[in-house]
Amino acid sequence: MRARVLVVDDHPASLSRLQELLVLPEFVLRCEKRLEGALAAAIGWQPEAIVVSDRLKGARELLDSLKQDSRTAPVPVFWLAAEGEAAALKALARGAVSYLAQPYEAEELVARLRALVRHARAAQGKDGSLRFGPLHLDRPGRRVYSAGKPLDLAPKEFEILEYLAESAGRVLSRRQILERVWGYDSASGPRSVDYHVFQLRKKLGSRLSGAIDTVSRVGYCFRPEAIS
Repeated sequence: MRARVLVVDDHPASLSRLQELLVLPEFVLRCEKRLEGALAAAIGWQPEAIVVSDRLKGARELLDSLKQDSRTAPVPVFWLAAEGEAAALKALARGAVSYLAQPYEAEELVARLRALVRHARAAQGKDGSLRFGPLHLDRPGRRVYSAGKPLDLAPKEFEILEYLAESAGRVLSRRQILERVWGYDSASGPRSVDYHVFQLRKKLGSRLSGAIDTVSRVGYCFRPEAIS
């Protein structure tokens, strides 16, 4: 599963460099330039890590808001410090979990962010497997098994099934699935979701596919009790 990373910076050159460095296969990147948009994304998009540059106007207010809201407080904030180590230490005291002084080495930023995501996932149990009767999702190995037999799922089919399964019982809109699996700026539309769910159901077979319930005009819901 690719990690959703929210980057917040209103400095054009800095933001451009971050976009260039973090467009990697393991990340789904979303960039915001304004405080309001960043807060909305942190709540609605549910990133696994947030990168905040202290060049952003209102960066400290953003950090305080993130840590005071129960919906976003658990999300680790990585602080990019252009104002010196003393300012960065204050950010750590306010809830950021790590920082890197600017200018920074590209390799160090990527390595630290990868480590941050791994730690956050381990703490939340997201590195483990999901099991629903005969259905087994091996998340680290990105494999799916039906009664012990491997299923040949395409990457996005796996990510859709994973998102549905970890949200069992909750209705997910097509827009939510698009943002999670394709990324916020994807040109794909709701029909892409429907097509991949159709293909996913075929591969799951009659025994498992009934767990993916279509909710009219909204999206899909994973109902493990429907697995026969």
